Amino acid sequence: MTAFTIDREALKNAALSCVHCAMCRQALPSLTKSNKFADTCPSGLYFNYEAYYAPGRNEIARAILRNEYPLEESEKLKEIIYSCTTCGACEVNCRYICDTNILPVRITEKIRAILAKMGIGPLPNQQKFANYVKKYNNPYGESTKRNSWVKNESILDKEKAKYFYFVGCTTGYRLTPVAEATVKILDLTKENYTVSSQEICCGSPLIRTGQLDDVERLVQQNLEVIQRLKCKIVLFSCAGCYRTVTKDWPEILGKPLPFKTMHMAEYLANKLKKFKFRPMKMKVAYHDPCHLGRHMFPNQIYNEPRQVIDRIPGINRVVLDREMDATLCCGAGGGVKAGMPDYSEYIATLRVEEVRAKGAEAVITPCPFCIRGLTDGAKQEAKNTGLNEIKVMGLTELVIKALEGK
Repeated sequence: MTAFTIDREALKNAALSCVHCAMCRQALPSLTKSNKFADTCPSGLYFNYEAYYAPGRNEIARAILRNEYPLEESEKLKEIIYSCTTCGACEVNCRYICDTNILPVRITEKIRAILAKMGIGPLPNQQKFANYVKKYNNPYGESTKRNSWVKNESILDKEKAKYFYFVGCTTGYRLTPVAEATVKILDLTKENYTVSSQEICCGSPLIRTGQLDDVERLVQQNLEVIQRLKCKIVLFSCAGCYRTVTKDWPEILGKPLPFKTMHMAEYLANKLKKFKFRPMKMKVAYHDPCHLGRHMFPNQIYNEPRQVIDRIPGINRVVLDREMDATLCCGAGGGVKAGMPDYSEYIATLRVEEVRAKGAEAVITPCPFCIRGLTDGAKQEAKNTGLNEIKVMGLTELVIKALEGK
């Protein structure tokens, strides 16, 4: 395995490449449908100050990397650096208008790693991720058996299955209905699959918050579990786990993965001909998770989940003003939900307001973290308006309801 390394010179040059054009503050006109819903930078929306947008963080990164001022414990510095949800909206616009994308999310994550090494970051509730992962192998501090929600023990730790369903911490400990719906679908399609009792955290919470010391162990241990079971495809219902394993693991390992990765949105789209959906009369919106979209460039997963939703009879899917590359983050990414819950909820509430403006009664997303964030936003939005709460549902949950006629 290759250790995490930070090329400070390359990072400094990337930060210096930012020309502060401010084009990353809003979605490009070609990517959105209204001025009202054009803002795409969560921290810029909330804090409304230059330092909280990508150019401001790039300037701070430049100063840190040039040793222009002595680094010390600073609540304001931590607030600025750790308020980024790492959604990648800034990178989209930079990619559209520049010959060289400076990858501001990568810069922010590397600066977080530098601060964490110096003991300056991360935020207190984010520090718990590393402590819990080291002790319990999950960022929630859960001491219970992994994937204890599994009722059919014959699928546990089965060798030579075609699919290894990597459940993830959020789905496995906090949103088990998403996992239960996923295995129901795999049972209905008669797939040969397994769920592991030995799976541990993929490392995403630590990578996003710059706490890298334990990440290589997590990758190696998970890799050994998957290879021991001799599975060909690793399947995910979590966008964050999918992104981390597909993009971060090969970088950490220094070589390609010995298996293929697939998100359930792709799996469902591939199996549409096998499904016999029953009518569901619902007006819904679809929320793009950042980790399935912008983070996966150039292989974004945008069309597949929409194809699945649109195949269900009676479903009316409205188009939001901010979708695909221009989507607004749910506000829960990059450790923000744990570190700055009020700000996270504010962004989620704005997203739900956009769903409400289109007349949808529910929002569908294939990311458990988005489900958690948007659910909090839906509760707050309903409290603010006095209207019925917008439903938030996972993609696999919607599919199993349509298959079972519920």
